[in-house]
Amino acid sequence: MGSDGDIIMNTKEHIEYWLKSAAHDMEVAETLFQNQKYDW
Repeated sequence: MGSDGDIIMNTKEHIEYWLKSAAHDMEVAETLFQNQKYDW
């Protein structure tokens, strides 16, 4: 843990987190697009 109590992630953990987050974001974007929920 860091000095302020935060958990420090290593590079592999950062990449895994980013990939999981990006996959979820893509699922949400595809659902919104299919349902014609355009934000622009």
